[in-house]
Amino acid sequence: GDGGFRSFDSKGQVAPVLRSAVGHVAVVDIGAADDRDPVVGDDQLLVVADQVSPPVGRVEHAIFAAAFVERREEGRRRGGPEAVDEQLDSYSAQRRFDQRVQELFHEGFVKGTAHSYVGEEAIAVGACAAIEDKDYIVSHHRGHGHCIAKGADLTRMAAELFGRETGYSKGLGGSMHIADIERGILGANGIVGAGIGLGTGAALSAKLRNSGQICVVFFGDGASNEGIFHEALNMASIWKLPIVFVLENNQFGLSTRITDVAAIDRFSRRAASYSMPGETIDGNDVAAVYDTVSRAASRARNGQGPSLIECITWRWGDHSMRANLPAYRGQDED
Repeated sequence: GDGGFRSFDSKGQVAPVLRSAVGHVAVVDIGAADDRDPVVGDDQLLVVADQVSPPVGRVEHAIFAAAFVERREEGRRRGGPEAVDEQLDSYSAQRRFDQRVQELFHEGFVKGTAHSYVGEEAIAVGACAAIEDKDYIVSHHRGHGHCIAKGADLTRMAAELFGRETGYSKGLGGSMHIADIERGILGANGIVGAGIGLGTGAALSAKLRNSGQICVVFFGDGASNEGIFHEALNMASIWKLPIVFVLENNQFGLSTRITDVAAIDRFSRRAASYSMPGETIDGNDVAAVYDTVSRAASRARNGQGPSLIECITWRWGDHSMRANLPAYRGQDED
């Protein structure tokens, strides 16, 4: 097989479909086909796992597993993540989802554009493991991993990317507009930094309702130079809102190196201007992400206000799957 899933329509013809990280048999309904989408011929696809290969590189997968296993006992004593396998599955699903989406994008099946989260998965896994099911998250344009880590349905995500009515936004939003309100996924946004304001509003709502919920807002290093970043952090601090700002610093805003446009070496230092804790951590260390977000979530839930966490990471691919930008990184970096 192809190391993943195969799909068959009612005529027995093989059709490409998103491969999952775990093996099982399922019927996937991604909506009726039309002339614009040659992916399938029928509403129902039978998805069969055949010889599923490791969803990520063997060495990388082993390192990621070790990061959990090494601290599992300590984590249990401190109430940390016990479901190591679940978090590994989340990491694997994020990686394989975006890898397959990129393949389908270049084959012309994905509508609109899309942005790969490959290389940054540990942030979503660690952060979402540290919060409760009732809590909110707000994503950004590179948001598939956040949605998967919070429990979004892969089939509905795929349907959205294919432009199907059975997608999360009825096929009208595409990659950057996936939301599942029932799971606390308040959506992504194609406007840089826009989610920061939406998340702050969600945190205000939670406080006014005394619901015990918190909100985790994911955004990139480029968004931290937007005015809404400063406005939202100031407002969140004044009102002691239950929110955690998670800055994913992958070191490039589109094709611009962040050191060329930021007059500060660590964005977490900006937290001091708004009287909140700020911390810079290794965003590729899932245990560090989990521990740091756990502390910030507890602080927010106990009425002590917001925190800013800068996660240093690296996106492996280009800014978007279109990959139509002039070269801007050295060969040693790629």
